[in-house]
Amino acid sequence: MSEPIRMCVICRGRFAKRELHAFLQNFKNISSNRQFYICDGCINQKEKISKYLSKFASSADLGHIKERVLNGCSD
Repeated sequence: MSEPIRMCVICRGRFAKRELHAFLQNFKNISSNRQFYICDGCINQKEKISKYLSKFASSADLGHIKERVLNGCSD
């Protein structure tokens, strides 16, 4: 069985799901959360992350983003 492949939203690189950091952000203040992935190379580029988040929310506050634990998660 092959590993799930996901894309880093910053650099658009494709990686195995276990190699990425998964984040949840509630962009519309409703019960559904949006999940996105960031690779190790982009994780410290807060300016680029803020730019990505600003596409979905008028005020991208990095404090409201929560990293998900990937172990045991399934899509």
